[in-house]
Amino acid sequence: IDVSFVITKSVICPECRTNVSLAGEAIGDMTMKSIFDAAQLSPPTLKPTETVAPSSATVITSQPAAPESDLASTVTGAPQFTKKVPPSAPTTEVTDPAKLNQGDIVGNFVIERVLGRGAMGVVLLANDTILDRLVALKFMAKELVDNQLCHDRFIREGRMMANLRAHHNLVAIYSGGKLGRTPYFAMEYVEGRSVKEVLKQKNRFSISQAVDICRQTAEALDFVWSEAQLVHRDIKPSNMMFDKDEKTVKVTDFGLAKPHEHAGDSSLTATGIILGTPDYLAPELARCEKHLDCRTDIYALGATLFHLVTGRAPFKGNSVAEVVSAHLREEAPLLSSFVKTAPEVLVDLVSWMLDKEPDNRPSSYRDVISTLDSL
Repeated sequence: IDVSFVITKSVICPECRTNVSLAGEAIGDMTMKSIFDAAQLSPPTLKPTETVAPSSATVITSQPAAPESDLASTVTGAPQFTKKVPPSAPTTEVTDPAKLNQGDIVGNFVIERVLGRGAMGVVLLANDTILDRLVALKFMAKELVDNQLCHDRFIREGRMMANLRAHHNLVAIYSGGKLGRTPYFAMEYVEGRSVKEVLKQKNRFSISQAVDICRQTAEALDFVWSEAQLVHRDIKPSNMMFDKDEKTVKVTDFGLAKPHEHAGDSSLTATGIILGTPDYLAPELARCEKHLDCRTDIYALGATLFHLVTGRAPFKGNSVAEVVSAHLREEAPLLSSFVKTAPEVLVDLVSWMLDKEPDNRPSSYRDVISTLDSL
């Protein structure tokens, strides 16, 4: 029997029916026959329906222990020992992702630690025990599960990204599931920091670094636009992740993304709530226009490029309303007003991307990428 056990009292000799002391410990791969041999006894020969009960014995098994039925069938004619197993502690199923702790199990994932929390949900680092790799588990906030709009948007994000072909500048989504009623999906774990975190530390990037970051982002957005005509609607430094080497950039968080024919359709916009982030908000998105396309994200990418080079967003205000109003009415300042050494080609590109009218902006990401490549 490939378990550890302790015999504490005696067994009955199957031949003479006398008690024989077998006090001591048998460990590992010892069999019942070896115990009887040690006591100079012969193992019992039993009929198929006959058993011999010992007077008293206790088996302490290591974990995981074999079921008693397996234990009895492993050794022919083994005496029937009573296995005393401590009662298991009552368990409470965790259904709130915010309460998951290290070591908790969700499906085939073992939770490691929290990567980030927000009003919309939580992202946890976990180990995929089947594929033996680290993943990021993105959970919807439990409080929003009954909000149909938020629920649908979360599911849509997972499905859209999971159905795209792999791209080295996009965070891949592997699978999805539910914790109770709360949906989640497992996605690629990016070890580095967000561009926003690095920007906060550096204050601003060098022109070459900023150009490279935005070029990689444009490549990712060009891919999703070409593949699925998706409009991200929330391009900003916090949705751009550095890999561990802080060279490769990956675009994430397509929670507000939609196919362009539906990009402006939302009951949220109908209630007057603007989708997007004020510092990088395209005017047509601020106006809740229905017909959006890649040029909306090109505007946001232009505002991001401006921020990375200058260390500040294009428009300032004392409130969200003032910032949004500036996007709608004021001309964007020139990049060269803040960085005198900015190349003229870059200054012109940013102004082009930040034009109020979509028709006056670059018509495709290839226009942006080719200009950045010329720098």
